[in-house]
Amino acid sequence: MWFENRFAELADKIIELLNCEVAFIDSLDNKATVNKVISQMKQQPVNTVGNFTLKETFYFISKCTVFISNDTGPMHIAAAQGVSTIGLFGPNTPVLWGPYGKGNIAIYKTKLKPAIQNDKGTFTEGNREEYMGPISVDSVFDVVKNCLP
Repeated sequence: MWFENRFAELADKIIELLNCEVAFIDSLDNKATVNKVISQMKQQPVNTVGNFTLKETFYFISKCTVFISNDTGPMHIAAAQGVSTIGLFGPNTPVLWGPYGKGNIAIYKTKLKPAIQNDKGTFTEGNREEYMGPISVDSVFDVVKNCLP
C-alpha cells in the first residue's frame, strides 16, 4: 500500500490545484486507514467508506473521472468500466495485474524484485519504503493532470 500521508497530500493537491472533488471508497475493514488519510488532509474529501453495497460500489466508481488506487479489486472495476485508472504498484509488478485498457496507467518504480510470485501464489514480506517509496506525490499528480479531460 502507498503511504497514507502521500494519499493525503495527493488528495489535497487534486482538490486545491485541479478544483476536483476527491472521494474515498473502501470497505469497513479499511475504515481506520482511510480515516488516517483524511485526518492528515487540509481539504475535505467525500468519505464513502462502508456506505455502499457491491452493486452501488460499481455504480459509484463508474461515475468517477479518474480512479487512483493501490493494486486492488476496485482498481480493476474502474478499468473495466472505462474510467481512467491509475494503479500504484510496488511489491507486485503491473505486467500481469496493471489496470487493463487504453489510457490506464500503472506506476511502478521500485528497483526490488517483486515480492509476489503469482505463478506460485506466494508473497514475501518486503520493505514498504523500498517498494512504494519511489512513487512520489508529484509523479502521481502529473499523471492525474494528464488523465483529466
